[in-house]
Amino acid sequence: MPEPDDRRPEAPRSLTPHDVRVQSEFARQAESFAASKTLGSGELTTAITGSLGEAARGRILDLAAGPGLMASALAGTAREVVAIDLTAETLVVARTRLGADGHRNVRLVRGNGLVLPFGESCFDAAVIRLALHHLQQPQHALREAHRTLCAGGVIAVLDLVAPEGAAD
Repeated sequence: MPEPDDRRPEAPRSLTPHDVRVQSEFARQAESFAASKTLGSGELTTAITGSLGEAARGRILDLAAGPGLMASALAGTAREVVAIDLTAETLVVARTRLGADGHRNVRLVRGNGLVLPFGESCFDAAVIRLALHHLQQPQHALREAHRTLCAGGVIAVLDLVAPEGAAD
């Protein structure tokens, strides 16, 4: 199985104004997001891990990983978890969390989920948890995740949905 190509771990050079806003907000909220009992719900992370089936034991991509809540849960069964996020501050929080949890099988990568810095067919599964709605082009993130999967790989997506035109 090819190794992930993480020669470009830095953030993409051409960020859109939307990317800059997302980075700013998540940098500001990284600690509170990591401490959220709702977002870190064991029931939620267990359900996602369970949905991966046998792929949960392989190499897993955690796309838009944030402060490492899902990566930490996946690390308990996975051979390796590669957690990628656009925001440096959330990855700092993730590194602290993963160290405290004793996980050594998680690699953190700073990058854009719309242009993944990994080769084809290098992951057994991909997880996108509570992040797709933050992307301007979610279909590109799904295509990129699919591109990185081995034959028979699994993508698990959990996100929020609201009717179009619903009040904030």
